[in-house]
Amino acid sequence: MKKLILIAATLLLSTFAFAKDYVFVTSGDVSVLKNKANTVFVQFDYTQALVEGINFFEWQKKRGEEWVRDWPKDEAEINEFFLKYFNKKNKKGMKAISTPELATHKMIITPSQIDMGNTGGMFVPGFNPKTGGAILWGKVEILDNQTGATVLTLGIDEVRGNSGWSESQRLKLAVYDLAGELAGVK
Repeated sequence: MKKLILIAATLLLSTFAFAKDYVFVTSGDVSVLKNKANTVFVQFDYTQALVEGINFFEWQKKRGEEWVRDWPKDEAEINEFFLKYFNKKNKKGMKAISTPELATHKMIITPSQIDMGNTGGMFVPGFNPKTGGAILWGKVEILDNQTGATVLTLGIDEVRGNSGWSESQRLKLAVYDLAGELAGVK
């Protein structure tokens, strides 16, 4: 019995040893995220993002006129999705708001690479919801609106969302997971 308990404890500890931080501090103080008095206006900057090795906006053009036409609506939904989930997960800390003039801080999320995932992941036997989900890499900067200074910089490494039917839906789900990861940064 003691051997069984020892084996179980070893397996549990090895799982924690390989746990990955998908969002991590590269500079600054994470307490800015934990301060309930802080509010933040969130902005996504896709100008540096690569999808399939090409610029995100060039990739959109390759996807067709519908993608380009629908992007502003999809982007607004992604931003709203992020705000709602960030506030839900970060109840005891900074709140995301949609009015930049009222925010004490500004959060700039800059994906450097986006893997849009695939629909096929939804049909894999023994389905894992993350199979085929979009994946994000990049950085997050939080700036103080009074001084303009960067107070916190975070890295994003392989934040993966759940699978979905469309690329825009998979991107929304990856942003949903990013919001949760940001709220949980230590």
